[in-house]
Amino acid sequence: MHLENSMGHMEQARGASVITGRVLLESLLIFLAHVLLFKLEAVVGHLPQGFDGYYHHTMATLHSLGNLAQDVDFLPYTYLGENPVNHHWLFHWLLKPLTLLPEASAYSIENATIAWAAALPALLNIVLRYARLPFAPLIAILCVWITWELPGRFLMLRAQNLGLLCIVLLQGVGSQRTYLLFAVALFCVNHAYQAAVLAGFTVLTLMLADLVLHRRVDYKLPLYALVGIGLSLLTSPWFPGNVNFLVFHLLFVISNPFAGYQISGYEWDALGPIEFLLHAYPAIFCIALASLLLFRQRSEARQLLQYGLALSLLLLGVLFGALAINTQRFMDYFGPTAVIALGAALSVHIQSGRSTAKSVVAALAAVVVLAASTVRPGQASAIDHFEAYSSHCDFLRDHYVEDSIVFNASRWSTFSLLFQCNTDARYV
Repeated sequence: MHLENSMGHMEQARGASVITGRVLLESLLIFLAHVLLFKLEAVVGHLPQGFDGYYHHTMATLHSLGNLAQDVDFLPYTYLGENPVNHHWLFHWLLKPLTLLPEASAYSIENATIAWAAALPALLNIVLRYARLPFAPLIAILCVWITWELPGRFLMLRAQNLGLLCIVLLQGVGSQRTYLLFAVALFCVNHAYQAAVLAGFTVLTLMLADLVLHRRVDYKLPLYALVGIGLSLLTSPWFPGNVNFLVFHLLFVISNPFAGYQISGYEWDALGPIEFLLHAYPAIFCIALASLLLFRQRSEARQLLQYGLALSLLLLGVLFGALAINTQRFMDYFGPTAVIALGAALSVHIQSGRSTAKSVVAALAAVVVLAASTVRPGQASAIDHFEAYSSHCDFLRDHYVEDSIVFNASRWSTFSLLFQCNTDARYV
């Protein structure tokens, strides 16, 4: 039995009104289910907590109506000290409500981490529903479970969750060629996260999809992207230091294979092709299946808006996969992008009228099984980390003298934990 082609027409006709009470209820249920699941992980001590989470949580507590943009001026002898740019300042404001959750110290950070991680699939569901993708709730859930690194990498109070949302949102907005909205989205995102690189990936893959489908290149998209990024840089409280920081980060940290770990941590290390295959085989399956579906529909369905979206997402997934082999941080984006690309390809397949219900269910069931095979417990909880440094915090509170410099073990993890104990000190 073929799925009705009218399903595709119905989804297109709904347009912006697709965000209904039902969709919000779906997202709420997804959020609550993940809160429960992640809380159970925390109870058994398997909730991972990146040290960056302590830093971001503390920064969020420092922001207030009287301090709209907090400088990063407590690391004077690092590359941050010369240009104390807080390129996450809007992200820290987004985290501000989570700092008000009940319970103190590490438990507050743990609860904030759980809420932040659970919000990701819930918000993804809304974005995917807006993009009119079928099976959006399932795809949104799979996005946070699809590779060996997940959901652990999203179970951290860090901006990569926001980065993934931005990628999906920008890809959808860009594929519809709503240029002004694309520029506005980039303007906002770049105040919360370094969106210049993400914008580059999005624009590149959308232009490549245009070239493949229509034998032309849309130059308006990169122009509006430059406008959005440029205005955000110009209106930053740290201009022009933010431009210097961005250039330094791009040219030295990311492009220098020897500087990655020392400056930005192990996440910039190479993964390698074998580990990539072992860690990401469910996502690789999604890429392969999406490629097959789009290739089969290349003649009759290429004029569909969803085909262009699916092709650009597929190209983006391939790009992130190639980058992940050399820089494992991109695994955060490769898996989810691959799943969403498959969802968009299935949407095209359904609208063509050639797919059967059994084939679609079989494809999604295979992805669910593969994703389930990668699930593993975390390693250490936020409470473990906090309690290990509690004596250090006590010593710092008792012995800190105004304007003194605190020497630590030259590790970011040590600074992140000590910083939440004392936000007045400068650290080396």
